[in-house]
Amino acid sequence: METILIYLAKSSAILGIFYIIYVLFLNNETFFEMNRFYLISGIFAAFTIPFITITKTVYIEPVTTTIPSEMLAAEFLSGVTATPVEPEFTINWIYVFGVLYVLGMAIMFAKLIGQLVSVYRIISNNEISEENGIKFVKTNKDHTPFSFFSYVVYNPELFSKEELDIILTHEKAHSKERHSVDILISKMTNILQWLNPFAWLYQRSITQNLEYLADKKATNDLDCRKTYQLTLLKATKLNHLSITNNFFNSLIKKRIIMLQQQKSKKRNMFKLAIVVPVLIAFVYVFNTEVRAQVKQTVSNVSATLPAVDEELRKDKVIKIKIDKNTSKVDLEKMKKSLKKEGIDFKYRKLKFNKSNELTSISVSVKDKNGNSESYAMSSDKGIDPFYFHTSGDDMSFYGGGSYDKGDYVFVTKDGASIHEIKMREHKEKMRKHKEKMKAHKIKIKAHTDLGGDHEDVWVSEDGKTIKINKSKVIVIGDGDGEH
Repeated sequence: METILIYLAKSSAILGIFYIIYVLFLNNETFFEMNRFYLISGIFAAFTIPFITITKTVYIEPVTTTIPSEMLAAEFLSGVTATPVEPEFTINWIYVFGVLYVLGMAIMFAKLIGQLVSVYRIISNNEISEENGIKFVKTNKDHTPFSFFSYVVYNPELFSKEELDIILTHEKAHSKERHSVDILISKMTNILQWLNPFAWLYQRSITQNLEYLADKKATNDLDCRKTYQLTLLKATKLNHLSITNNFFNSLIKKRIIMLQQQKSKKRNMFKLAIVVPVLIAFVYVFNTEVRAQVKQTVSNVSATLPAVDEELRKDKVIKIKIDKNTSKVDLEKMKKSLKKEGIDFKYRKLKFNKSNELTSISVSVKDKNGNSESYAMSSDKGIDPFYFHTSGDDMSFYGGGSYDKGDYVFVTKDGASIHEIKMREHKEKMRKHKEKMKAHKIKIKAHTDLGGDHEDVWVSEDGKTIKINKSKVIVIGDGDGEH
């Protein structure tokens, strides 16, 4: 709902921009055809420009968070479960406004349907004659002469023959130029933006300009302009339908003034272009989406570990993921990033399926100390994800998806080793220690052959949890280096 309201606000603002520029620079010009194009273009711009967005990416440095070990240890050992708080009842005013806005649109639409039905009844219940593709409808009602698409409705008893010729010439101009389309478009705009005052003023300007157009064409076809003006003044109090083009309306005085107006100079047509820089500025200010993106590096540490020696912090943990969505461009980026870390990364035997998914790859790595590893994967449906992981002199490839909540990378305080513990691979061993783990929240220690007093620091793979283990530990493995 909020997104729709923001869209309508932007659309209303753009319509307002077109209207203000029209009133300030174009309203008194006599190139009515161009003004018609300008006004209709303004409506389409108002409903399309809000969809145009400029994306601006801002790169920021990754934030390193230091968390006191005492607080983390307390959190880890407490085992306290938070009690959910019952949310308080609040009124969603945005939703309420949206409902009222839709209700207003429904009322406006119902009014438009009523006007269309009235026009249909007048046309269908009266005598119709056709001439040169225009259907003339004679009525005995006291309606202002009007046109609606190819129909021209008039009461011949209300005017003299000379006046009637003038009126019909005017209405035929409306009908031939399909001015009813403009009226309907402005009406639909009013329905969608009924709360926007510029929409009502905009509709008035469209109607006014269409009358200027019809007056211009009619006076070009008639000999006496003075008689035409007198006819305009004759009967302004007859009934009329706002959905139609009426010969008489409340803009009579302005129409007579425009009939006397000298033709505008062609150079004034450049005023139409004033709206362009204004719209560009609008898009830049209101339709620019700023996205903050953390500078990516292959080697990263999830957080600053308070209980780890400075020397160990320098020992970077590097991990990359390759799956079916990995492209050659991605592989090149990995290659460049790993090269900065002193690792030579090579790939070959690349194959992709019709969906542009990676189906085959062979990779190899070699660090500056001469350590090397290789890995190959293939599948017609796209390869399963696999990972390359390195810590210090230890490099390895492994497959089978990402870590879950039971998988941790942890380091010992003395910096002797960095280990990956995959809970799924130790289900059987965990089962043997079920009661102990239940009592001690599953404490894991490094290899039993490290010796000494260790303080274990756990880091979850998503970097959101750091746990300090200072209590009794359970040793996983049987002393032969297995973990």
